[in-house]
Amino acid sequence: MLKWKKFTGDMNQWDSLVNQFDGNYRQCFSWGEYKRELGWDIYRYICTDQDTVKFSVQLFVKRYLFFTAVYIPGGVNGNNGGYCHFIRKLIKSLFRFSLIYVRLDSNYIDSEEVKSFFIENGWFRPSYRINPGISMHHIFKKNDEEIMVDATNKWKYNLRRSKKNDTKIIFDGDIEPLEIIRLSNEMQENKKAYLRDDPKNAIKILHYFGEQVVFAKCIDKEGNIIGFRCALTINDKAWDFYGAIDSNGRKLKTGYLLLFELMNECKNRGIKTFNLGGVDFKNSPGVAKFKVDTGGETVSYTHLRAHETPEHL
Repeated sequence: MLKWKKFTGDMNQWDSLVNQFDGNYRQCFSWGEYKRELGWDIYRYICTDQDTVKFSVQLFVKRYLFFTAVYIPGGVNGNNGGYCHFIRKLIKSLFRFSLIYVRLDSNYIDSEEVKSFFIENGWFRPSYRINPGISMHHIFKKNDEEIMVDATNKWKYNLRRSKKNDTKIIFDGDIEPLEIIRLSNEMQENKKAYLRDDPKNAIKILHYFGEQVVFAKCIDKEGNIIGFRCALTINDKAWDFYGAIDSNGRKLKTGYLLLFELMNECKNRGIKTFNLGGVDFKNSPGVAKFKVDTGGETVSYTHLRAHETPEHL
């Protein structure tokens, strides 16, 4: 019989469960602690059948008097594509006598079967999406194979140009937080691009993930930092997380070199899947084209919502 229990283990034990179920980095312990600092209440639970863990979930919660908002980023960790028939039972047991709004965006690959599980059990597609629901990823099958073999000719041309410059990529070296902020703000100004997050928050996340971060910075011949890019990792999976270049880096096509070298370094460290994140041609067409032109595979994810009211309890 399946039963929910509060998780009482440590960070390594929790992240092991996330990895076991091929979960998303936003279900990691460190991400939860980062969100706790921002004011969210974090609930971690496991669903067991006798002594075997079948599901795990990290809930992000905010409460306002008789209203409770629950967010499940990445979906429920398990073997059902982010779905768990018993998740609503858990949520209702935690927040009795409250109007509950639940939002879930699964990072498991979308399928008609999983979609039908959600719809048949009272979940709805939201009218407003937090993310595009489509991402791009690369799969590294062999350690000695070349990456980005299917990139467009123009992407490869810009990469070749960037390699000819007198620049150097350094991994996991020190970089001052003020440099991250400077590069981020300058990129936003030059490209008129909207930053998806405050660079100060990115710095906090890098601190929480620590050794799970692969960080690459690019310096010019004078030793000045002209760009950086980093990825978050769980065992053999990596997610492109954050990066920025200044005006000089833009002229030298540093963004191409940074991404190529970051992916290659991740592959050399045993990463099998590198996720480039959301592909949003509507709101970020330039970034979307940059990602798609790398030649990876586009995948779709499930994004749903549910409501619970006190009379259902």
